[in-house]
Amino acid sequence: MILRLKTIRLLVIFSLFFISITQAQISQGGNPLGIGQSTSVSVKTLSGLNLAKVIKEDQAMIETVRFAAPLRLAIDPASEGTWTALPNGDQLWELELRVANALGLFVVFENFNLPAGAKLFGYHPDTKEKLGAYTERNNKPHGEFMLGMIKGKKIRLEYVVPAASVGPQLKAPFKIKQLYVAYNMDHIVPSDYEFKTYDGFGDAMACHININCTQGNVWQDHKRGVVRMLRVFEEGIGWCTGSLINNTNQDGTPYVLSAFHCIAGFTPNLNLWRFDFNYEFSGCNNEPDEPVRYSMQGCQYRSGREQSDFLLLELDDVIPQFYNVYFHGWDRSDTAIPTSMTGIHHPRGDVKKISTSDQPITIFNNSIIWSNSVTTPPNHHFRVFLTEGTIEDGSSGSALFNENGLIVGQLHGGNAGCNTSNTTYYGRFSLSWEEGNTPETRLRDWLDPNSTGQTTVGHFEYPAAALSGKVSMPNGTGIQFVKVAATGPSIADTVETDINGDYTFPSIRENESIVLNFSRTGRPRNGLSASDFIAVRKDLLVIEPLTPDQRFAADADENGVVSISDYIDLIEVILVIEPDFELGPWRFFENNIPLLINGNTVRDVSAVKRGDVNFNANPGE
Repeated sequence: MILRLKTIRLLVIFSLFFISITQAQISQGGNPLGIGQSTSVSVKTLSGLNLAKVIKEDQAMIETVRFAAPLRLAIDPASEGTWTALPNGDQLWELELRVANALGLFVVFENFNLPAGAKLFGYHPDTKEKLGAYTERNNKPHGEFMLGMIKGKKIRLEYVVPAASVGPQLKAPFKIKQLYVAYNMDHIVPSDYEFKTYDGFGDAMACHININCTQGNVWQDHKRGVVRMLRVFEEGIGWCTGSLINNTNQDGTPYVLSAFHCIAGFTPNLNLWRFDFNYEFSGCNNEPDEPVRYSMQGCQYRSGREQSDFLLLELDDVIPQFYNVYFHGWDRSDTAIPTSMTGIHHPRGDVKKISTSDQPITIFNNSIIWSNSVTTPPNHHFRVFLTEGTIEDGSSGSALFNENGLIVGQLHGGNAGCNTSNTTYYGRFSLSWEEGNTPETRLRDWLDPNSTGQTTVGHFEYPAAALSGKVSMPNGTGIQFVKVAATGPSIADTVETDINGDYTFPSIRENESIVLNFSRTGRPRNGLSASDFIAVRKDLLVIEPLTPDQRFAADADENGVVSISDYIDLIEVILVIEPDFELGPWRFFENNIPLLINGNTVRDVSAVKRGDVNFNANPGE
């Protein structure tokens, strides 16, 4: 969203664009059970939006072009949808929603609190477009979650709850309270642009310059701190651009700088605002396929002021290390008038673009009267004449970087296009610093929390470290196919050991406390023979004691002692009376290990094939 200039009167364009997303917040991937299957599920058909009412509302919103409207619902999986018991004891819930004349659907949940091991998907049963899986990692204290957008008139929801979490009464730990429905905008008369779109990807004008063209060569670090913002309001959904910004504590607090008009005038639900990182093409040319993006959902309002049009938000969650983000530095001095500028932004919610200017940049010394009756005082904006690239709705809030790569403002609006003079206006960072009278109306309290008085601050990146190790049997033989899961504030990742038993996490945040969990499936009888139960029997008869490592392998039920029950378990698996040990085929000497990452950390772990007291199991089976 940008605000565009006509002489000195600026026309507020609060454009509500829609998305076709592959991730909303952090997704764990995978495929829903029902995708591609001709299963029978409950279908709830909705009449859709009252378009006459929607059109009337659009006409009343003189300065707003929206592409979706809310559709209130009250769906409880306890009474709607199809429940199916799966062979392994898990329970599957499915419901298909169909909305007449919809171009796309977002689903908003409340009381959202998934148990461990549960998975939620949304997908289109025909096109196979999917979102998810979403898990307990997506739970928030406020209990809200938004899944969207699936293009078209229908979306199928699938929720799988593991057997361990199935209670006496089948129910899902969420309810559906609302849809946002994308609708046809033919009744809107376009102004300078054709606002008949809802999908950000590919919607920007052709004269934009992709960030990985030559103009972006020296801005490859800065681009990592620019995010596409999906703004969610009670009245609709829209785009803006934000930038991660550093503070004097240099602690990586996830502050995002944007524009005040990106939040003003409507009823925001900040719990559902989404921030997309690394949303860009790999090269200079436009590509046919939408790039993968990495997303986070939810933020808090910290401060904002319309006079210099700044907005400061703080993300709810720690940014994952593998997002590889960059916190921009800034210059708040009154003399911070750039001699050149660069802007990195997401016009119309499209992939990342770059705009530059080598023209003289001035402080605009007149008031600017905006058509929503807001007047910005004299000297509160920089006036910039772009020489390469342009801006559009959705570019609003993008940072103005000076010749030193420091933030000195953020985009408010201007006249821009492929065939017009590109005159743009950026709110001045130096006046946003402490012109307001309270912490909620200035930047100083948040970006300089200890009142150091610094006028400039450089960039910040999370320090990275590596974690590696080897999983092997007590005889030193490496074990292949072990799944190693690392979980911490900024990581939830799983890797697998190679043929030598080695594993590596190449990028984990320095000084982060994580937990390592090891697991492996395999052939239950691998390595088991008569010699194993003979050795266990000798130990039980106090004829020949097992070594500590052998005792660990023989303790099948993990109660700390080798007993007759372990001996029976071993024989039953060898004779295929039981298909596997109750606790699985492999046992690890250390599991659920708390670990503080410090530099290149190494953690080796030993494991045994349960019951294999001679350690002759095949590590690749």
